[in-house]
Amino acid sequence: MLPLIIEPVLFFIGGLVSTCLGVKYQKAYKKIIQNGITAEGIVFEFAGSNETWIGEPAESPTPVIRFVTNKQQWITQEATISFYSSGLKQGDKVTVIYNENEPEQFIIKSFLTTAWVHYLFIIAGVIAMLASGIYILLKLFSGETTV
Repeated sequence: MLPLIIEPVLFFIGGLVSTCLGVKYQKAYKKIIQNGITAEGIVFEFAGSNETWIGEPAESPTPVIRFVTNKQQWITQEATISFYSSGLKQGDKVTVIYNENEPEQFIIKSFLTTAWVHYLFIIAGVIAMLASGIYILLKLFSGETTV
């Protein structure tokens, strides 16, 4: 019975994580878009490892953006809510939309920072959870105890 459950449960957990991350970032994105302030910034540097988890060079590390708020406060922060980083180079100008109360929360304004990217995470997560549940039910009702 145990081999039947391990892989689908891991798939379910992956779907749950994807869904939760999608919801979290969608809420932050929506809050910033509705109440945010636009500013001009630059790509200051790139943060994080320049290698993937298998040791190969990363194609799009996280950009660190520097901009000035309307209260003349300098912000230099990783772009954590945005998904757009490929094609950016150090020194490139970008438009950011930031949360006035917490300017460290911002997005890089581009086509790829639209809400549909977050919805893809949510949809993929829900599909993964449903698929793993259906897989377990089918195996249980077919009488199989191993995969």
